[in-house]
Amino acid sequence: MNSSDFPNDSRENRRINTDGEAIDALFMATEEAVTRDFLSGFQNQDVEMEERKSTEADVVKTGSDYWRDYEVKRNFKAAKHFALELHSDLKIVEKTEEEVEEEVIRDEDKSEFRKAKESIKKRRQEISTTSDMEIDLNVRRKAPSLVELSARVLAQNFLAIKSLKLVPDHLRKKLSYLVSGLGEFDTRLMELLIEDSPSEICAKNCVQLVEDDLVKIFCDCDRVSLKVLILDLCGRSMTDYTINQFFKRAPNGFPSLTTLSLQGAFCLTDNALLLISKSSPLLQYINLTECSLLTYRALRILADKFGSTLRGLSIGGCQGIKKHKGFSSSLYKFEKLNYLSVAGLVSVNDGVVRSFFMFRSSILTDLSLANCNEVTDECMWHIGRYCKKLEALDITDLDKLTDKSLEFITEGCRYLKSLKLTSNRFRFVQVSQFVLFVHNIR
Repeated sequence: MNSSDFPNDSRENRRINTDGEAIDALFMATEEAVTRDFLSGFQNQDVEMEERKSTEADVVKTGSDYWRDYEVKRNFKAAKHFALELHSDLKIVEKTEEEVEEEVIRDEDKSEFRKAKESIKKRRQEISTTSDMEIDLNVRRKAPSLVELSARVLAQNFLAIKSLKLVPDHLRKKLSYLVSGLGEFDTRLMELLIEDSPSEICAKNCVQLVEDDLVKIFCDCDRVSLKVLILDLCGRSMTDYTINQFFKRAPNGFPSLTTLSLQGAFCLTDNALLLISKSSPLLQYINLTECSLLTYRALRILADKFGSTLRGLSIGGCQGIKKHKGFSSSLYKFEKLNYLSVAGLVSVNDGVVRSFFMFRSSILTDLSLANCNEVTDECMWHIGRYCKKLEALDITDLDKLTDKSLEFITEGCRYLKSLKLTSNRFRFVQVSQFVLFVHNIR
């Protein structure tokens, strides 16, 4: 065979003289074709590529087939890597079959919470695009008003205040709360609050008051116009002696009082509560949280006196109210309760509250059963079945509840706006489904 019979190599016009050289040349031509096909995928992009110019040296078959294949594969990978680096904006990542399978499994096992979150986000986007209403998901702190800044300054310098005459009740209330937060509430500030016949006396921290101070305050205030009386943490001063001395001087008591809060009055007894209830016939809201000396008899007193008028009752944390057969019947007497808190009472279980939920809870909007360890799913079923107007529910630290409880609440309480369920055994999936459902019905 003559050398002139072989075609010229377009790159270096070299001749192929042996069969081995012909095989190697065909192999290299195939490799170049593969490389050109790979790079041709980027021709439609707005990136100018330099024409690839390469020179190939004479190929001599000096190694085994194994090393030749190895060199070819390595050159192919190098060319591919170079092309990908050159077009980094069009980088194509090839996934193995295992990675594709893992991604599919990951999508299938996507958590219910993420699904709920995505659904909520999609709904908000639809609302923002189809209506004029704008939804701002960023929490922005508002600058305090001039009234708030002034109230803070006055609270920090309340010792310099000489009188609160002509000051509106809502500003007195704000000032009282701010001073109570500083822990400096004393008799002098209390005397300033009761002057000029206010309709509200609000004191959140009465720790420093003693019995005689409270008697003097009760006698000096305008009891006819007084409608709201808040004396929280008055444990040392709210005793039988204080109440008896007050009613000796003022037998008529508080004829216009509608709201009474004595939270933390650990010396308040059933007898003292009886005298207060007799002198306040218009009471509608009573807060007796953490009054540890009260017993089930206190609940019976309130039920007999205010069963048809009381709208709010809080007896949470009253450890003296033990299990008694009269507890359920007394609770049943309250006909118009909107708010009820029995948090932490050992006497509360499914049987105790069953009759109340069945017949007296149609207008109940706020309920707290926190730390009532005997409450189970049965109680939640009654809540979902009968408390249709419930807006706020606290079921914190109820170990006996299961996921069924969330289902009962979800199906029945369509107006629910606040749900506290800290330290429970609910599964995350159930909680996320509840969040999604509540958002969808809004």
